[in-house]
Amino acid sequence: MGLICATLLVWLAVAGCNNTCVSFTSNPSTGILAVGISDAKPNCTLTTVKGTVRFQIGISSMPSLITSPSSARHIFVSVRGIEAHLSTVADDDSHDWQELAPQLARQPVQVDLMARFDPCAAGPLGESAVPAGVYSQMRLRLVANRPDTGEAVPEVNACGNVGFNCIVRADGSIRRIAFDGGSPTLRIAKEQIDAGSLLVLPDAGNAVTIEFHSNLSLALPAGEAVRLVPVFSAARRAACQSP
Repeated sequence: MGLICATLLVWLAVAGCNNTCVSFTSNPSTGILAVGISDAKPNCTLTTVKGTVRFQIGISSMPSLITSPSSARHIFVSVRGIEAHLSTVADDDSHDWQELAPQLARQPVQVDLMARFDPCAAGPLGESAVPAGVYSQMRLRLVANRPDTGEAVPEVNACGNVGFNCIVRADGSIRRIAFDGGSPTLRIAKEQIDAGSLLVLPDAGNAVTIEFHSNLSLALPAGEAVRLVPVFSAARRAACQSP
């Protein structure tokens, strides 16, 4: 019942926006009520009610080197933003992406996608207060391998002189990860989010895990670099709840 009341509070916070489409999904056996909001006007503010979100990224169990991309021991990516969108069809140019980790813009963090995360640990990505709501897709914005002068970069870079995103293979060699365009982005679509949407409850702590699936991802040769085709999933979990 507490979850239902909190979810209704999210809906009430956004119901004042014009041209807002609200949908409900109820599962009486579990007491879960999900509220979906889409097609709001670009100048419609989602809500002033916020929830605290703590992020974890990595894998839930140690992978086999046989199934890992290019027998990778580490896959380092430098995250400068984590964003979410209410709409399932929003593209990269939409103005309504909501930044969920604004502190990363000031100080990007390099994370190892192959590292096993501890759901009870703080994690390198930290936490932040973000507008409560039901988000349908997410994306990780990364630091470019050759960032512009003055652009914020991670304090620690395990990739050396190859850039800020790389794969460390089993033989110890380091290969730059190649991306299309100058500002690499890794998308997490609706189908990759647990229950189809990410529910951020108001005035509550929300633990969000972004899991990298090494056995489903691909690493394709691209000259001296490697082109990574990652597969992620995202889920909101209770504090210290194992995936």
